[in-house]
Amino acid sequence: MTPMLNDLIAIDGRSTTDIWAVGIGADNCSGGDQAAVVHWNGSQWNYLSPNVCASVDSALTSVVEFSPADVWAVGVDEEAGCVGCFIQHDLVLHRNGKTWTTYQLNQDPFTRGLSAIAGAHADDIWAVGNSVIGRSSSYSLIYHWNGRVWNGTRVLNPQRFALLNALGVVNGRDVWAVGGQSPPRRPPQPLIMHWNGIQWNAVAHAPDATGATLNSVTAVSANDVWAVGSSPSGAHVEHWDGRVWSVVPAPLPGSLSSLFSIPGTKSVWAVGNYPTQPTDPVSTQSLAATLGCSNGL
Repeated sequence: MTPMLNDLIAIDGRSTTDIWAVGIGADNCSGGDQAAVVHWNGSQWNYLSPNVCASVDSALTSVVEFSPADVWAVGVDEEAGCVGCFIQHDLVLHRNGKTWTTYQLNQDPFTRGLSAIAGAHADDIWAVGNSVIGRSSSYSLIYHWNGRVWNGTRVLNPQRFALLNALGVVNGRDVWAVGGQSPPRRPPQPLIMHWNGIQWNAVAHAPDATGATLNSVTAVSANDVWAVGSSPSGAHVEHWDGRVWSVVPAPLPGSLSSLFSIPGTKSVWAVGNYPTQPTDPVSTQSLAATLGCSNGL
């Protein structure tokens, strides 16, 4: 019996007959939800989930495909026997075309799972996760796959409370990670990190982005990178022109959760949701927008 899907969170693929989507599936394990994977073969969706049943709950948040025999997915896995205690671990899965393999990363006692995975090619892949909070500072967990092993590093966040949500790759020496951070007693701000081929550095967000959080990022080229999210006034859009990040006016209510650039073009699409009624933020409808690489929305 194929388990029911609770929620699909991310999607990626190589062609119209080879598409992967990941998320959360209804329980068929031992008292919790399981990581869910479905595959489109051109005519139907098939449930091809790994067996992550030794734990209480698991979920996949991001997927990337380099070939039909090289698919990666990341997410979060709760510790077995720990119902209600919220001890979570980074979940990394790889499919070789037939079976799934689980990779154990160097677990940090304060990890809260991985939120995104992306790469320039099959031997140069990045994954980012939630913050590690210390006594006076926090770190983002960033992992790199070199074709043989996963290596992890802590990257100091500008603010103590911070979270990376998404990755955008130009090439192996030009990678972006975005999310949000909360300065003490001040509104949230975007968090933008950049890999220059040597190290990760925090990059200044647009100066008028106070109150915003970034949920997704995509790179058209080295001087054409887009990031979207939400702010108190509604959907939030920022653009990198090779020198600085700037806010692109987006007169849309609600929030933008994900975006995608079509290879070989300057077409960028974003999706999200908006309140059914301005006074009813709980009830939402779907939202899709086209971002122009020079003219904004």
